[in-house]
Amino acid sequence: MMAMSQTQRRKAWRNIYMASWLVILMGVVYVQKQNQDALGRSLRRLKSSRNLSNNHRRRKLSSNTKNAIETKTENGRPIIYTYFEYNPDWEKGDFGSPEEQKEMLQTWARSWRNHGWEPKVLYKRHAEKHPYFEKFEEILDKVKIKYYDHICFHRWIAMSMYGGYMSDYDTYPVDMPPETFKILPNSGKFTAYDNNIEGGAIPSLLSGTQEEWRTMMGKILKLMATHKGEFTSDMRVLTELNSKEPGSFVILNLVQSGIPQTPAGKLDCEFLYRRHALAVHYSHRSQEDALKSKFFVESEHPDALSRSHYAKHFQMLYERKCTQEYAAGYKNKDWYKVTVENRKQDMVGMFGANYVSKTA
Repeated sequence: MMAMSQTQRRKAWRNIYMASWLVILMGVVYVQKQNQDALGRSLRRLKSSRNLSNNHRRRKLSSNTKNAIETKTENGRPIIYTYFEYNPDWEKGDFGSPEEQKEMLQTWARSWRNHGWEPKVLYKRHAEKHPYFEKFEEILDKVKIKYYDHICFHRWIAMSMYGGYMSDYDTYPVDMPPETFKILPNSGKFTAYDNNIEGGAIPSLLSGTQEEWRTMMGKILKLMATHKGEFTSDMRVLTELNSKEPGSFVILNLVQSGIPQTPAGKLDCEFLYRRHALAVHYSHRSQEDALKSKFFVESEHPDALSRSHYAKHFQMLYERKCTQEYAAGYKNKDWYKVTVENRKQDMVGMFGANYVSKTA
């Protein structure tokens, strides 16, 4: 065999060097392909399980909610949650004093308990139990919001740990019978009951399974992250979500915003009944309107400085006028049978075959 020249030896070593790198590169590509295949299989399995879950949910929705989903109960009563967290802005007089807020909370609990529900209050410590609470806080810190709106988002995080019904603590039941609503409406799909805002929903009364709450919380925080440096709120984000993903949650018109009044300035029980209001949202704006219209006469009494004072007064009026005096006579009204049928259709739409009328 002839001896190789120096040039030939350099060329041979170069070929060996290139071949070695080619082998290494092929190995890397092979490993990456194996990883991608494994990831693809995992994603397909995940997608398949999601499809099964979605198909299962669609079947339930399309079969008149054959498989009823019951909400959590305690002492035989369905649980209704609210969220409460101290707001430093209260010390500045924004949204009332801390004492007023606590009174509102007590009024809320008393009202729901008197209507057969088990009221439960969630606090920041419940939200902090979420494994990703700190990451959510980072997102919220980048958005231009007051601490009040910060608190509003905390309630979504807290509710994702429980699921079920949640209301603001200035929202009071008027016709939400626990024996009916122990079943989650719409097969547990996330439902907002207050659409007193164009194109969206006010989160004054909400319901859904824990899975639905988790899904909604994820969607809301994802949209929040797109508003870095801007002002937004959970109400605005709900409206945005409804615009971008219509049908992602159910919106109903079953919460009365403020106190309905007759032309004579009295509580309009007929309106509440015909409207089929499940609850009344007594917001700051509602109180301003009630005082301005003279429905409530402003008093110098210290208790009258608190919104809870007027909220309690409204509840007493409703119990006396609408469920006692007025209820005794409205069954003779011409509109009563039509209203009963309309209310029944509302309930069947929410509960399907699981709806049993109180009068059945």
